[in-house]
Amino acid sequence: MKRIAVATDLSVRSDRAIERALALAHDLNAELTVISIVDDSMPADLAETVAASTRDKLRKVLDQHKGASADIDVRVGDIVPGILGIAAETDADLLVLGLHRRRDFMDALRQTTMERIVALSRIPVLLVQGAVTGPYETVLVAVTLSRACASAVSSAGRIVPGAEIRAVHALHIPYAGLTGATPASTAAMEKAMRREAGELAEAWQRDFGLTGVEPEIITGSVHQVLDAELKSFAPQLLSIGAHTRSGLGLHRLGAFTAELIRQPPVDLLVARALTGQR
Repeated sequence: MKRIAVATDLSVRSDRAIERALALAHDLNAELTVISIVDDSMPADLAETVAASTRDKLRKVLDQHKGASADIDVRVGDIVPGILGIAAETDADLLVLGLHRRRDFMDALRQTTMERIVALSRIPVLLVQGAVTGPYETVLVAVTLSRACASAVSSAGRIVPGAEIRAVHALHIPYAGLTGATPASTAAMEKAMRREAGELAEAWQRDFGLTGVEPEIITGSVHQVLDAELKSFAPQLLSIGAHTRSGLGLHRLGAFTAELIRQPPVDLLVARALTGQR
């Protein structure tokens, strides 16, 4: 990883993102670009004044971190294309963001800024939720045995190469517990489905060249499995693959991914499909 980009609006949420980006840049020996976009909806002269003030404040923030080295890029424009444009221009390998400020009413009607960025980003996006107390030591990857999830595993390995990475695949057993489904029939169905899932997992690892991370197949819904793993494994970072949908729906990334982006239980790494993979 050669360059990391971190976007900030100078909020407390963004402070944590900058701290994490500085720590990752140091650990990975990567260059860092700090991005801030001033909304171009305000009058031009006021926007330029705000931009100049933002540059000064960012320099002071970086000065507080002794030995920190980073480029500062503050521009006036539209936030989402502005952030993604600078990340592309600098050839960043990772984009780091603070959490979205919750606006319950508006968030129910439209995509959040974070969702829009993740849906359009061609590089992994790290959403920083927790305070930075040290490097990531434990990473949980929720996989659906897809191309995007292969990217989630690979991206986690690149960003935190020394961490313990655990991958899990939730296996939903249909009709379990319904009237007419006997324990014997449910057990037989689960056995067959686990065997098939195991074969798919082996093929997934082989097809995408994933070594050292074998997904554990766990019976239950995605929410059930994730909740249990968050309690038992207690990861410091959760990594998922993003599956962008076409159309005009509210959640182009899917409701589950959108839910995690809006309220991540821990720091969240969202990766798109790897270039050139099927």
